[in-house]
Amino acid sequence: MLDNALFGMGENVPADWNRTAVSIRPQIFSQIYEEQVRRTPRLTAVRHARQDITYAELDARANRLAHLLVSRGAGAERIVALRMP
Repeated sequence: MLDNALFGMGENVPADWNRTAVSIRPQIFSQIYEEQVRRTPRLTAVRHARQDITYAELDARANRLAHLLVSRGAGAERIVALRMP
């Protein structure tokens, strides 16, 4: 056990160190993602098989997919199945 007096620390060092609560506002994933795209469009969002995709590129691809799905009948409260390669 550390001698807290030796290091000039109070008696409740573990309790003080564990006071890490952070207030966050509730958000849904799409809001968090869109905010990240706005803040860091040129940063890598996905890396796979030596290919990097930036947040801007990923957002553009997601929007193209969303428009394609809507053109084929997808919409709110509709179940959509996707087949991935």
